[in-house]
Amino acid sequence: MMTSLKKWLFTFYCFAFLLYPFSNFAQKGNYIHLNGIYQYSSISNRNDLLYSDNPVNFSRSLYPGMGVTFINNSSNLFGFEVGAGFSVKGQNYYGTILYDANTEDTVTIHYNSEVKLNYLHFPLLIRFNSTLGEDVVFLTISTGFQLDYLINAKMNVDPAPVIPSGGEIEIRDLFNRANMSFLSNAVFSWKFSDLWLLNFGINMSRTLFNIENRNFPFDKSIHPVEYYFPVSTKKENRPSHDDLENRQTTRLMSYGVILGLSYLIKPL
Repeated sequence: MMTSLKKWLFTFYCFAFLLYPFSNFAQKGNYIHLNGIYQYSSISNRNDLLYSDNPVNFSRSLYPGMGVTFINNSSNLFGFEVGAGFSVKGQNYYGTILYDANTEDTVTIHYNSEVKLNYLHFPLLIRFNSTLGEDVVFLTISTGFQLDYLINAKMNVDPAPVIPSGGEIEIRDLFNRANMSFLSNAVFSWKFSDLWLLNFGINMSRTLFNIENRNFPFDKSIHPVEYYFPVSTKKENRPSHDDLENRQTTRLMSYGVILGLSYLIKPL
């Protein structure tokens, strides 16, 4: 994780250095920015492959998001932004098991499953602004951190597991409610009027801490294996307490495309 973080920070400072000569044309002022994002999401943990002789497979996971931020470009070069947003993240899986750990039957089952997480985000970013095309188009590189708060979670499994009476749980309880993410954006803005900007760019985020609640009190007599990590997948082996304690940190990553509008509320 630190290697990835260093690479993004290095990229940010390289952009700042290379584009410094254009900074005198930056768009100073305070803005309100509305954006939508379409992102590729991934829940990453190498231990996900340990619970079957036929390892779980990961399929494409694309989800939407949206947000609003207050932007302060306080100088020709630097600024900051703070805001709030909502996004859907998660992971799609598919695979085959030859033994069902729930029923202890030898049976071939082909399955598809998904775990979906709904988050509120509260980012705080520093910005480097530069203008290209004589004040018509400029580039912003921003980086920082955001607080992530999980508001809802669910899983879908086909074929669905049989859950004994009393064995139903709130999927959100399997995950930590709060986390922090490293966040970075690269966005081009087109000034098509004195007050409005059209924004288009890319986004990357990665949680800094474990998203899974390893302290959840699993009960093997009533909880199907689909509740165990990785959540929603069928398993040939029921994870043990030691499996949970020794499990690697699970992080949530996303890479997205941003489309937005910015409104100048106060020139500086």
